[in-house]
Amino acid sequence: MADPLLVPGTQASTLIDRANGSAPIYNAVRMGLPLIAKSLGGLPKEEWVAAMSMEHAPGQLAPTRTSLQPGRDLGFGEVSRVPYDLLDYEGWGYDWRADMRWNAERLVDDLDARLIRERERARLIGHSQGGLIIVLASKHAGAAEWDRLVSRVVLVGSPLAGTLNALEALLPGSPSLGDDNRILARDMARTWPALYQMLPAWSCIEESDGDPRAPADQVLEPGGWPGQAGITADLLTRAQEAQALLRNPFAEFGAAEVRAFLGTNHKTPQALIRDADEDGRFVFKDQSGDSLVPHARTMAWGDQSYHASVRMFNKNTQNHARLCVDVRVATRIRQFLEG
Repeated sequence: MADPLLVPGTQASTLIDRANGSAPIYNAVRMGLPLIAKSLGGLPKEEWVAAMSMEHAPGQLAPTRTSLQPGRDLGFGEVSRVPYDLLDYEGWGYDWRADMRWNAERLVDDLDARLIRERERARLIGHSQGGLIIVLASKHAGAAEWDRLVSRVVLVGSPLAGTLNALEALLPGSPSLGDDNRILARDMARTWPALYQMLPAWSCIEESDGDPRAPADQVLEPGGWPGQAGITADLLTRAQEAQALLRNPFAEFGAAEVRAFLGTNHKTPQALIRDADEDGRFVFKDQSGDSLVPHARTMAWGDQSYHASVRMFNKNTQNHARLCVDVRVATRIRQFLEG
């Protein structure tokens, strides 16, 4: 029996420069850790944003440019073993910045080729964004085709309703490049469709008294980004379209068996209070989750078939980035996939 196919989370696939000997630009081994300069191909800081930014044409899923730096063409390389070391799998790398629907179409094509090669339906593991790509792939394929291609699926920490971490990356900027480089991280991230597609699907912008702001001021609408550069109508439209497909996530799974594993024991951002801090900082409110996926918001987004598939892990479960190397979670993944 062939190993399960693992569709990893954001940043777990190395980004390489295909135009320059496949030199690594983003080192996936450092996923979840503060980045250092050599993790961006040794580029000087003033080149980071252009090198890691991308460009899309409205209405086109595939990127028109994978880097805004002349002479570069970024693509995906190997999948890191660090977050998945307790599992046996075949890694499926992808460019985690791009429109998730483009990667979903690629996945369906690769599953078809894999079926011919292996002569058996695939068993899939989707961690974080990887789980969203699997769901979108099923919607692209349709139930009959998905049933032909796939026998079992396990989703681990998949933010089907989005995550405040995506909003953090697009608003104040992620600290992954270091606190001093949040603006650089933010400016490159604002060109990545996948981050918009993982924005919270609920009304996550609140007043200081806890009431949600008006729908027009929420993050999927232009009014939610006053004075913020680089937030285009096309990127927000991509987010709305992808989130509509993520509703009723298992509607096109056919007879494929599925489980969804969620952590519930970590403080997890679920709302942002704008203009609440005297120093102009952003204030996030927490609820329980896996540190990235808020549990209650995600459950509220799913339908009955999703609720029936969910298995929750609490107490001493590892955080989001390390869910698949939590012994209990990894054991349940293996048990389910082995039937």
